[in-house]
Parts: sequence; structure tokens; C-alpha cells
Amino acid sequence: MPKEINREWESLGRDLLLSLEEIERLVRIFAELGVRKVRITGGEPLLRKNLEHLIVGLSAIDGIDDLALATKGPLLVRRAAALETAGLNRVSVSLDSLDDTVFRAMNDVDSPVARVLDGISVAAEAGPGPVKINAVIQRGVNDHTIVDMVREFRGTGHILRFIEYMDVGGTNGRRLDDVVPAGEIIETVNEVYPLEVLASHYPGEVVRRCGRAHPTRRSQCGSGISGKAARTNTRNSARRGPRGPTQSGDELHRRMIPAAIRADRTASTLRSVPRECRR
Repeated sequence: MPKEINREWESLGRDLLLSLEEIERLVRIFAELGVRKVRITGGEPLLRKNLEHLIVGLSAIDGIDDLALATKGPLLVRRAAALETAGLNRVSVSLDSLDDTVFRAMNDVDSPVARVLDGISVAAEAGPGPVKINAVIQRGVNDHTIVDMVREFRGTGHILRFIEYMDVGGTNGRRLDDVVPAGEIIETVNEVYPLEVLASHYPGEVVRRCGRAHPTRRSQCGSGISGKAARTNTRNSARRGPRGPTQSGDELHRRMIPAAIRADRTASTLRSVPRECRR
């Protein structure tokens, strides 16, 4: 929560917060109803005492196949190993920029980027799955650092996910001009590191996966582009350029990446035109 809100906001009393036992009970009910994935988030979940005890309980629930945690990262250094031992499957870390000034301004935290990077390294060593790194891109704020982020995590095995700047209930002063569409992010990366589109992990996935283009085979280095425009791109580019049995990585790059960029520009234009005026 932003500091300016913390100074005036009256936090909920402990009696109004769910206990660890109540959270576990809810997840058991969700699992009985068919839920298979659980993500612990916040705020900052690593501030919760005895979080490892909760992980132990949740990981033992029948039907829960994927137990993840989303964090801002600074506290991972001292807790990642214990969380993995408790049964945590994977970690997502918020890191909007490698530039300390930009990072502190966007996240309103005092921790340096280096501390977050240390946490990512510890989590990668401790955890069974790749670390997912989430970067919200805002025009004029951190869009100039997109390629730097790719360069930092390229080849590490981590999954870098760029997320469009979204409205949060009208509380963040979001304007359409602040949004960098997914297709533009792809184009920015593609100019420096040629990309190819990767297959979705499951039907209905809400991210567009891209990896390093390879002349003969699909890259194993995945990078996700998340957002509404990305979902539109997936459908449009699949119609424009499906990968045939003899299509090389370079051919896929030439056909599908430009198609994704064109589709995203179209989607962005439509979002700015009143619905009744669209044809």
C-alpha cells in the first residue's frame, strides 16, 4: 500500500483478518469445488508471520496441484528456502525496472533493486520451478528499460512477463496515454532480440508467450507478454500465420511477430473509439 495512504489509513484489526487456519479451511472448500491452483499474494505476503506453516497446510490439500506466491522480493533472501521446503511450488516477483530510481518511484519501497535480484537468485536455487518476474510497463516511466530487463534475464531460465499498465478502480490516475500495448512491447524487444511466438501452456491461457527466434527450432527461453491486447494478438496472429510442419523459426518470426504487432495496434485503436462508432 502506498506510503501516503499508510499515514492516514486505519488498518484492519487482527480480529478482522483471516487466521492461517481459516485460510486453509477456505482453500479446502475451494479444492472440493474444483480449484487446482492457489496463489498467495498481498500486499506483501512475506510480512505474514508463520507463512511457512500455511504453506505446509495448503500443500497437503488434495487437489491443489500448483501453489504459488507473489511478492515484491526483498524478503525472499531469508525465506525462500524455508518456503520451498514447506511445499511452495513457484514464486512470482514484481520488478518493474532495474534502475533504482525508477524502481523505488513505481513501487514506493526503500529496498534497492540489488536486494530483489538477490531474492530472485535464492528463490531460483531453492525452488523446483522457474521464477516469474512481473514488470508493469508505463509509458514515460519505465518503458525505456524494457530491453534492459530482457538483457538481464535472457538465458537465465526465469520467465519475464511484461504487463500492460491497468486501471485499478480509478485509484492510480491511469490514462490511455500511459499504456504501452503488448504489441509495442513485443516490437521493442524484437528490434534488439528477434522473437518467435511460443505455444500456450494450456487452452485459454491469458498471456502471449514469446522466445528467442532460432533458425531451425523453437526457443526454450520463454517470455510472457500479459494483458488484454495480448489475448487479442494470440487469436489474430494464429489466424494470420499458423506454423506449418516445415516452417522454420525465422519464417515464424517474419510472419507471426509482425502480425501480432499489427493486431495489437488495431486493438489499441478500437479501444480508443466509442463502441457505437466501430465498424
